[in-house]
Amino acid sequence: RGGFHDMLAIEPSRHMRELGHYLTADFPNVRWQPSLFDAPSEHDLIVMSHCQLEVRKQENRDLLMKKLWNRLEPGGILVLIEAGTPAGFRMMHHARELFISKLPLDKFHFVAPCPHEGMCPIALTGRDWCHFGQRVMRVPHY
Repeated sequence: RGGFHDMLAIEPSRHMRELGHYLTADFPNVRWQPSLFDAPSEHDLIVMSHCQLEVRKQENRDLLMKKLWNRLEPGGILVLIEAGTPAGFRMMHHARELFISKLPLDKFHFVAPCPHEGMCPIALTGRDWCHFGQRVMRVPHY
């Protein structure tokens, strides 16, 4: 199909939505909403960036993961991004375990940081946490 025809951004903070509107002004089809529950449709791509630590209680994070997964079109992509910190690693590791334990292995595929559907070997040791640096190009607004 080529490209994105419709983009939906969820941000509960009115001020951050306003900033988002400003930063995405050149993208023609971005819709901003304060809540995921206002978005009943399914999507080809869902990106959740630096949000898991803001959700209190693990059962609430698990429900959010399930909700996001169920909002994907067949063959859709769910991208989870967290900070490269021990806490961010724990969030990503738990999400990984959730998918492995609740979904058939032929229904999902991990791409990074470990491109396999097995348990994380670093998490098994309990002595380290997985992280890596990635440079990003800053937009001129900063």
